[in-house]
Amino acid sequence: MNDELRSKLTEFLNNANIKNDNSGKSIEHLMPMIFKKTTDENFLSDWLAYILNPKINSLGTKPLNILLKPLFNIELSENCETDMGDVGEYSACREVYLDSNNRIDFLFSVIDNNSEEKYLIGIENKINSGLSKPEQLETYSNLINLITKGKSKIPELKKYDNYKNILLIFLTKDGFSPDNPGEFKAFAHKTFIEELKKIPTNPLDNLRASFLINEYINNMEDYIVNNQYDEDFEKLVDEDISLIANNISIIKTIFSEKEKIENNIRYFIYKSVNEECFDSCQSGYTAKYLESKDLSNKRYNLWYKEDWNNNRNIHYEILFNNDTFFTEDGNVEVKIVLHVEDNSEKEQLKKYLKDQNIAQNIKNTEIESDSAEKKIIDKESIIQLSNEVVGKMKLLIKNWDKRLDDFYKKIH
Repeated sequence: MNDELRSKLTEFLNNANIKNDNSGKSIEHLMPMIFKKTTDENFLSDWLAYILNPKINSLGTKPLNILLKPLFNIELSENCETDMGDVGEYSACREVYLDSNNRIDFLFSVIDNNSEEKYLIGIENKINSGLSKPEQLETYSNLINLITKGKSKIPELKKYDNYKNILLIFLTKDGFSPDNPGEFKAFAHKTFIEELKKIPTNPLDNLRASFLINEYINNMEDYIVNNQYDEDFEKLVDEDISLIANNISIIKTIFSEKEKIENNIRYFIYKSVNEECFDSCQSGYTAKYLESKDLSNKRYNLWYKEDWNNNRNIHYEILFNNDTFFTEDGNVEVKIVLHVEDNSEKEQLKKYLKDQNIAQNIKNTEIESDSAEKKIIDKESIIQLSNEVVGKMKLLIKNWDKRLDDFYKKIH
């Protein structure tokens, strides 16, 4: 190793031990972060089961009423019975099989002794994932209706025969409602947290309950509602972005580190688009993140619909050019395109668009492209770049999704 390279490597390794976050924001070491569970859907659903359970949460029916009152105009009295279970018995209401293939996140009964009303409550809780199938909620609605009519094949669900009041809730970050909601009504985590904060907790009465409820609020605000941090992004900020900002020239010399950092940022943008554009807003997509081993001169994040065709001849791409991903002045180049691989299919699409009087610039195998450039100086610029890519992908989908659906119906 020559002296210049040795000097650069020594400088890089010295700086690698320094966590240099100049944002002025401190990361709270909440309980879920310590156990690496900040966005774990099952972990957070178990926690929510505790908060909703009037037997053990020290808040009674108030958390449940946050959901029931605005959605169904129902307000439970404090004189209620529920089969949600006691501390640690989440299996009583969590991940309940509706048939041999379908499980709902929450299913439990509430009997209000004041009004003598019986309610069967089902909740599907989404954190960072989308529906497993477009018809998922509709399927759950039909299965729960069969349960209440005594037609379920699951012995444990026989107790719900003849329940008349079925209350189904779809919990997501922003209260998104899909095209086929069945009998589910959408509610936002953001609204639930805002209302939960208004319910006073008294540590002197129940220290454990007060701590768990406030930790849940803080975790959901930081990691889910505001999406300020997650484990991957926190590592990206604390280790990778600081190294890029302070050591661009050194990183260009040490290619293995450069490649690792670039892939971290690519994957972060891929996750952002996947969560913001597809899991929440669209259905029927398959997403692929192709790393460096798959292609020699560029990296792809691509999305396509299976019913367009199985060979992915046409798909949306976020494309990173290796040669210009990190330039000397710290710029990042990201290209967003709708890509057509097959020349025959491309020509058919050109003709279809011409027949529809849609004037578009179709060049080579790319239709409608755009670029985003940002200087990598801190974590805010990465977030800004990611948001720009998400916005441009949403616009591309809005402009092309229905056209491509109609095109494939026409040619197949």
